[in-house]
Amino acid sequence: MEEGEARSVFILVEFACGPCEAGLYEIKIQQGGEVMRPKILEPEFKFVLPKFCWFEGARLHNSSKLHLVLNKGLLPRHNLPADDKLGSYRGQIYDTETRSLETFEPPLAPKPVSYLMSAYGKLYNLASPQCFRVMPKVLFERYDSKTDSWESLTHFAYSRERSKMEIAGYAVCHGCILVSTCNFRFEFMVFHIDSNTWHQVDISRKEAYYSAFRGRAVVVGNSIYALSIQRGKVIAFSLKMKIGNDGRITYSLEEPFFLPGLESRVENITESGLISRPTEYLVHLGKLEFCLLQTISTHLEEPQEMFITTFEIVCDDETMHIKTLDSSVCDFHIGHYGTLCICFSFMPKCEDFEPEEEESFRLAHKKGRAKKNNALDGFISMM
Repeated sequence: MEEGEARSVFILVEFACGPCEAGLYEIKIQQGGEVMRPKILEPEFKFVLPKFCWFEGARLHNSSKLHLVLNKGLLPRHNLPADDKLGSYRGQIYDTETRSLETFEPPLAPKPVSYLMSAYGKLYNLASPQCFRVMPKVLFERYDSKTDSWESLTHFAYSRERSKMEIAGYAVCHGCILVSTCNFRFEFMVFHIDSNTWHQVDISRKEAYYSAFRGRAVVVGNSIYALSIQRGKVIAFSLKMKIGNDGRITYSLEEPFFLPGLESRVENITESGLISRPTEYLVHLGKLEFCLLQTISTHLEEPQEMFITTFEIVCDDETMHIKTLDSSVCDFHIGHYGTLCICFSFMPKCEDFEPEEEESFRLAHKKGRAKKNNALDGFISMM
């Protein structure tokens, strides 16, 4: 990126009604964090989906391409296409550089509610714990853009106790995907990519609540920065791994540090007896510079306000705090689409840092798989 060039941030939103169920907006941020304020922002692109369905979005590594897969929802709908028809709705790719739309192979099975993640150049589509009531044929799968194909992976244990939980966010580091869940129960799970295994993070329920986060977390150095589920708060923590005497690897989280200096600009509002809750997303702008997006539905056919705060994290004498660079409001035109909420956002020219796994832990996982396979072979030979 040339010095002085404005940076584009794309925001995927979900509309409440109208002929289009999703839209993509673009905002511009100057070097130094100043947000360019147009009079009103129109959608860059509008997506037409089956009624009551919505998109999950992710981008691969440092790509300018936004990948989208379909969710069909948990509630039975009389006018919703059957699973075999939904499977014909191919994944969509919007290239923010060429402003073009193309398709890619859809997941192996449509999912009522899923979370789309990207890690180490591939996409991962994970069914929500809420799917315990309506289990899809494939719960967890991975997409390879080189072959335009999906493969089924090992999934975590789905249960009635977890059925009210939702996947809130994830982080990618050390050859793993750290998944944060919330709603009634707060848990963390780690998917180790190379061994195709799931691991429960060793953390108390109280600590899990304070560590829970939304959206894709940002890894810088050895730290993970994420948007807390507590509105308008950014936390910093790290994923810790330990090899036991038995060779088993356990995962834990360092106690999160709530970075001071940032305040939420939106609160719950009540209209006609209905409570509207804000949606928000944290976008990485490079190094320790970020952008916080916040909005709240007003149920009115008028422009909806998007609160945009750019800031940098300042580290002084082993402490950290937030320094606000700019704070502004942009009006998003929504026409007759009812309301909008933020689903995903990214800056195409900011590369995702995804540190690889250390060799010692990779070997420990490899030995663990070998022990498991040997035990299974011994059991089979006894039959």
